[in-house]
Amino acid sequence: MSEQIIKGKAPAGAPDKRAMIDRLTYLRTLMLKKQPFFGELLIRMDFALARCETACTDMRRIVFDPDFMNRLSDKELSFVLMHEVMHCVLKHPERGKGKLHLLFNIACDIVVNSNILKCMGETDIIVDGEPAIHLTPSGLEGCNFSAEEVYYELLKNPQIPVRKPGGGMSSDSPEDYDTLDNHDVWELISVSQSDEDRFESEIETILAKGYGESIFPQSVRKLLEERALEAKLRWKELLRDFVNSYVYYTDYSFAPPDRRFVDSPYMLPAENTYEREAMQDIWFCVDTSGSISDKQLTRLYTEVMNVINEINGCRGMISFFDAGITEPVEFSSEEDFNGITPAGGGGTSFQVIFDYMAEYMSDKLPNALVILTDGCAPEVDERCAMSVPVLWIIIDMPKITMSWGRTVHCSTE
Repeated sequence: MSEQIIKGKAPAGAPDKRAMIDRLTYLRTLMLKKQPFFGELLIRMDFALARCETACTDMRRIVFDPDFMNRLSDKELSFVLMHEVMHCVLKHPERGKGKLHLLFNIACDIVVNSNILKCMGETDIIVDGEPAIHLTPSGLEGCNFSAEEVYYELLKNPQIPVRKPGGGMSSDSPEDYDTLDNHDVWELISVSQSDEDRFESEIETILAKGYGESIFPQSVRKLLEERALEAKLRWKELLRDFVNSYVYYTDYSFAPPDRRFVDSPYMLPAENTYEREAMQDIWFCVDTSGSISDKQLTRLYTEVMNVINEINGCRGMISFFDAGITEPVEFSSEEDFNGITPAGGGGTSFQVIFDYMAEYMSDKLPNALVILTDGCAPEVDERCAMSVPVLWIIIDMPKITMSWGRTVHCSTE
């Protein structure tokens, strides 16, 4: 199917809708080889035709105006397909709420177009006779910024650098900008959380296929880095909070009363924080099965030690498990912890943890149980926990969530 056959004026009478959808499908197939990130995402979107002047998306479909589509070459149409997908991935339809519509539209296009051009290895492209804007008002590539950053720059300097056909630069005002696609639909749709989360899930699926991050547009790679950093910070914070909440407890009593009100006619209870005295405060169970790499095990082991060091007075136990479980070793300092050697390497069973607790700890249960694992094992019945609070830290497996207890996802990269 050559460009000469596809390109041309709209046929007389009603457009051949079937042929147009076939053309989009064909270009999507080509993109799977040349631009797999965009091709993989386009497979998950529907195509539609409607009178929308150019093209638009509601994060579920990509809609083309037949007349607009027939004016585009294969290269131009492929660019527009990638353009719409990037709006969805970067959640532009939702992020523009409360901003000046025109300026935010332009900011989004600058970011999206710059990312696509970089993926294509090109510096400019003409679509439907107009250059695709990709430079910020300061003349920098939009792929280095978020839509919000470009938006606020446009507020200060509402001039758009544009490379004109044939060379040379000029600056257009926002009012003179002919948008590549129609963003008006963004103000009419209600983007659900599932729509936003769907693209994050699909990006994870693409990563899992082993393409490598080099195929991702620069803005998407930046998002992946931010998400990884956020996940690391978040799970450590939650682990600290979880451990803290069971190492210490707060009580209100009149012995002593609240000293802030000692001179008042009212006697109020004071807030008193106590450290639990049990040596078996927190039980850490670390997965050392064959599915856990040495790098992951080292990272998890280190983080448990770091958390313990940051919480004064925390005393706990640590065990290692695969198809069996090691006897818990008590520790209350970094020196104790450094003398503990991980053991394991077989299959994985969560049941062994709770069986051990029922057989050997029933007279003095731990205050809390922290299980660090990749989650690749059958779940156990919640009743096995005997009301002991359980925190599951799932390593590098964002799609696995336990049906009970508290689940926190973390990345060891």
